[in-house]
Amino acid sequence: MFLRLCKYHILEIVRKKEIMFWTLLFPVILGTLFYATFGNFMNQTEVIRTIPIAYLEENGETYFGEMLKKLERGTALAIKIETTDLTEAEQMLANGTIKGIYRNNENGISLMVGKEGSSESILKIFLEEYEKKRSAISTIAKEKPEMLPEVFNQMEKKTAYFSQQQEDGKNMNLMISYFYALMAMSCLYGSFMGLDFALNYKADISALGARRAISPVNRFGVLSAGLCAGILLQFLCSLLAFLFLTQILKINMGNEVSRMPLILFAGTMTGVMKGALIGLLGKGKENVKFTVNVAVAMVECFLSGLMVEGFYYFVEKTVPIVNRVNPASLIVDAFYSLNIYDNDRRYMQNVASLFLIAVLLGVGCYLAVRRERYASI
Repeated sequence: MFLRLCKYHILEIVRKKEIMFWTLLFPVILGTLFYATFGNFMNQTEVIRTIPIAYLEENGETYFGEMLKKLERGTALAIKIETTDLTEAEQMLANGTIKGIYRNNENGISLMVGKEGSSESILKIFLEEYEKKRSAISTIAKEKPEMLPEVFNQMEKKTAYFSQQQEDGKNMNLMISYFYALMAMSCLYGSFMGLDFALNYKADISALGARRAISPVNRFGVLSAGLCAGILLQFLCSLLAFLFLTQILKINMGNEVSRMPLILFAGTMTGVMKGALIGLLGKGKENVKFTVNVAVAMVECFLSGLMVEGFYYFVEKTVPIVNRVNPASLIVDAFYSLNIYDNDRRYMQNVASLFLIAVLLGVGCYLAVRRERYASI
């Protein structure tokens, strides 16, 4: 009986073109637009091994030059120093021969770059790290000069981290965040399936719900079958969208693709349960519940960085608790965890959090209908 109910619920949802559009076609269309907008950037894989720079020491301190020489002998990441004057250095920067110019004089250390890119970003981060540790380096040089090599090694490791991640085959392109957030949206759009089922489950909203209420079938069996059908169908839709991005558009989502379907399933389960709870709670009209469902989904996706690149990190810095309870942020962070970290701890934490939220929403659905009775139908 349960499998038969699941089958009928799936057939019922598939026949609704508007739901299939938002849950399957819309993520595919939006992903294609993303690819068309910055596809060239997605296809560029810049493996950084040597960054050519010009270093001009004009009566400045000597510690920074020593650190650059240390990096020049690096292995994971090497800086190639060109010795020249300012005029020639600016010409080399303009034609792309070097990535940046460090000037070290009595006014401090400055950096000139010709454009924005991975190499230029590393040069900026390196200078920022040095400025933060400048006074400490000066003190160490005076009091314990034998510790300077260790300080230089630590700063070299921070800089080489970017190169090592690239060499491991992991996609560190900032544009990938849009596609992670897109997959989060695809999963959470399962709320449309959950909401549709919930509205058709309520006898005071739909005629189908009234017929189900007076049928001899166990109400909670119908509820469970409907939710399972929605989760299964939405998971297939999200999986198809994921395969379209990775196999048709050739988007590099990382080198741990085999473990990403679990993220999709956990996110899908959360999305369907959320939509069902919105539909089952209270006695609001259908259009009101639909509006609430769309608004919640849009806020979740916005906070995860779908509309504004880097907004996820802004939220993480200002109100990190939001990212711990926002399903879209958990999905995005789970993808990033596979793409950045060498262990599974954060990945499993995110997936476990999604399953926990889904279970809590499921309990909420049960409590919402447990004592529901109708005086007349």
